[in-house]
Order: sequence, then C-alpha cells, then structure tokens
Amino acid sequence: MSVATGETTVPQALDKDLLQALLDVSGLLVVMLDEVGRIQLFNRACEELTGFSATDVIGHPIWSCLIPEDELTDVKDVHGRLQRDETSNIHVNHWLTKDGNKRLIQWRNVSLRDDEGRLCGLVGTGIDMTEQERALRVRRHWEAERHYLLDALPILIAHVDEDFRIRFANNGYRHWFGLDADDLAGKPIVDVIGDAAFATLEPHFRTALGGRRSIYHGEMEYLHGPKRFIHGTYIPAFDEATRIDGFYIVVVDLSEQHHLRETLVQERLNAQREAQAHLLELSHVTRVAALSEVAAGLAHEISQPLTAIAASAEACLMQLSRTPESAERLRPAIDEIAKQGQRARQIIQQLRSFLHKEQEDSRSDCDIRELIDDVLLLLKTELVAEDIVMERDLDPELCRLRVNRVQVEQVLFNLLRNAIEVLSITEGDRRVVIRSRCVPEQGRYRIEVSDSGPGLDEAAIPKLFHPFYTTKTEGLGQGLSICRSIIDRHGGELEAANSPDGGAVFSFTLPLCNNCDN
Repeated sequence: MSVATGETTVPQALDKDLLQALLDVSGLLVVMLDEVGRIQLFNRACEELTGFSATDVIGHPIWSCLIPEDELTDVKDVHGRLQRDETSNIHVNHWLTKDGNKRLIQWRNVSLRDDEGRLCGLVGTGIDMTEQERALRVRRHWEAERHYLLDALPILIAHVDEDFRIRFANNGYRHWFGLDADDLAGKPIVDVIGDAAFATLEPHFRTALGGRRSIYHGEMEYLHGPKRFIHGTYIPAFDEATRIDGFYIVVVDLSEQHHLRETLVQERLNAQREAQAHLLELSHVTRVAALSEVAAGLAHEISQPLTAIAASAEACLMQLSRTPESAERLRPAIDEIAKQGQRARQIIQQLRSFLHKEQEDSRSDCDIRELIDDVLLLLKTELVAEDIVMERDLDPELCRLRVNRVQVEQVLFNLLRNAIEVLSITEGDRRVVIRSRCVPEQGRYRIEVSDSGPGLDEAAIPKLFHPFYTTKTEGLGQGLSICRSIIDRHGGELEAANSPDGGAVFSFTLPLCNNCDN
C-alpha cells in the first residue's frame, strides 16, 4: 500500500514515520490509548514534559503511571464516556512527571471506532497549562491582597468606568456611603453621591477620562449625611492595551481636621484678643505706676502756672481798683494769665491722655516729633531737678507713622525715665540724647535714647527684656518687657546696647506708614 502526495507515490513504510514526525513537530502533547486505557502512542512532547520515554509507558495503563491518585475517578469517567457514546470531549487534569511533579494539561479527546462502530482506541491532544495556571493563581492572589490592602486603608477608593458606573469600591468607600458589596458593581455613581455632588465633581471625572489627574479640595454635599470637607484625587485608569477605560477615585475625609483647624483658629483669635486686652491693662497699670513716682514733680509743674495765674489776676484786680482807666496797661498781665493757663491745660491734657485706659489697640497717623514733645513735657520737672541736659537730634524729614500713640509714648517715657534714674546717681556730666532717623530703604523709622551714664552690664543685656527681670531694688521687671511687647505688636524691634563713647543706648524701630499693613 502507498500514500499519494501530489504526483509522487510514498511507500507505505514511510507512512508511520511521516505521522510520527508530524506529531513530534506539532508541539502538542499527543497520546493514544487502546480500548482499555493502555498507552499505544506517546510522542516526543509527552516525553519532554514528563521525563518518561515512550518505551517506559507504552503498553501500560495511563492511570497507573501518569494520573495522580486523587484524579483517577474523574479521568476514568472521561474515558468511560468516550467508550460508551461520546465522540469527543474536553477535560483538564494533572499528569505526574518522572520526578514526582504535577503538570496541568488541557485535553481534547476523540474516540476511534471501526466501520461497525466498535471502539478501537482513544486519541488525546493536550496543551501544558501549568505556567498559565500558576500565573493565574499569582494574579488572583495579588488581586485578593490588593483588595485586602485597599480595604485596610483609612481612605475612600473606587474604580469607575467610562459610563460612570462603579466597578470596585473599597471598604472605606462602601462604609462611608452605606453600600452593600453585593449590589455595588455596575451602580451609577450619581445614585451613590447625589446630583449636587456629581455636578460639582463631573468636570474632574472628565478630566481624568481625558488622561490627566484632577484634584478637588473643599466642602462637598453628598446625597446622604452632613456636608463633608474632602481632598479628592481623580486618576485615569488603563486597560491591558493602555487605553483609558475609566478612572480611580481616591478621597481623604478631612472633615474632622477641618473642624479642628477652624476651632484652633478661633481659639487662637480668642487668645490673641485676651493677650491684647491683658497687654492693654498691664500697660495702663504700668503707666499709672510710673506717673505715681513723678506725681510730686508734676504737681509742682502744674502749681507754677497756677500760682502765676493767681498772682497775675490779683495784680490786675488791684490795678483796676486803684485806677480804672489803666486797663490798657493790664494787657501784659492778662496775656501772662492766658499763657500760664494754656501751659497748665497742656500738662493736664497730656496726663489725661497718658493715663487713658484703652479699650482696643487703635492706631492712627502720628507726627513723631509732637509725640516726643508730649513725653518730654511730662518729664520736664525731673530733668530740671536732676540737672540733666536734654538734647534732641530729630530727622528733619516728616515721616508718617501709624501707631498706637499712647503705647509708643509709654515706651519712650519708660526709656527716658530709666535714663533719668541712672543719671540721678551718676557723678559728672548728665546728658540724655534723643535721636530719630527715617530709613526708607528698610521701611523703618528709628528712635534712639542714649545717656552718659555708666552703661549696661554686658551679661545682663540678653535678659533685660525678660518678664520680672530687674536691676532695681524695688522694680517689678515689667517695664521693658511690656515695651518690647508693644514694639513687637507694631512690627518693630526694641534693642539695648552700650555706646562706644560710654553710656547705654536703647533704640526701637517702627514701620513707616506705607508698610503698616505688612
């Protein structure tokens, strides 16, 4: 017998060899069994997979050497069905290799029958699915791990498709919206978050579908529950072909933090108001205490113009009683009465202003030279009594400052009075100098008070402005501390140093008017 191929006749002897070659190069596992399940054909692919040679297994029942014991029942059932009436079927089972490992095989089985329908044997072709099955197990494990990890995160995560239907939502998302995991897949997201939230977030959803990340940070009103303050990130999602097929939602609920932040801000504002009120009260007490120490001098200062007024008035009355026609000669005396009355009024007005208890930290435009004159008016008696020369070196340029006038007067008053106290126990030259300079390039106005005293202890300078630190036997250590607080609140700086020429120098800066807002 021969096989015809085209115009060439192939001898029958070559027929078997040709079939074997075709089976070997196919890459498929090919095995043939007889009617009782003994192996009749075992191609090269089967040998390479199992490690058995064809001579090792041919003539042996397949379930005695290749089928795991726990799968024998299923394999024999497949074989029995083919024996009875099935012409073909598909089955998956494991094969045992020579070294004891298992390989997962997907089989396509066909029954062979003669002309009378009697079973002659079975042929199975198989594909080794071991690696694919291992990769599938790894993928399923990773999916389970990923879901477990996402469920454990304290944030909201969801995967939404192009039609705005939910594919996946982690435990945080489900719990937040009260969703059942079984009814979640395919649910329109608008039904979950509500129309108002969807209208706000839809532009961000579409930005993500367009391939770009989008962020929403702010309050959100959802379908159920109170308003929430969220930070949401919306990220494109890609399929295996890197085509955008939806987007991920990653939301952090910041409602509690936002409420806490608002509470802290309010508490800080309340604390600032309380501190400001305390500073105003303490400043007022300090001013009262400072003036109580110079009350005698001020009383003397006021009594002088009042005495002059009384004397001038009596002289006028006497002159009028003697010679009524001498009214014109009384004009100088009356002018003196008016002058001394004005002087007394200025002193009393400045005292009233200095002792005024502030209700708030109000600020207004101020001429610094007038402010210095007002403070010196209060200290004039002490300067004269201690034989102290007062020098002024003020910047001629008029610079506008917006300050709390009373508080800045208090700072200057304290610095000048400290200098007077030091010089009162100093022998020799007694001199106090007030200097002021406008420094526009720094946006600052600088005021400096220096004296000709012994100077400051260098070790004490860093502690001068600390609360309750004092070098006076009866001092409370609050004066300079309050002064620094006042200057700090004005956005300036208060410093102390020793002059190279001797004596102490205290200086402070204030922002120019065009920098007040800063």
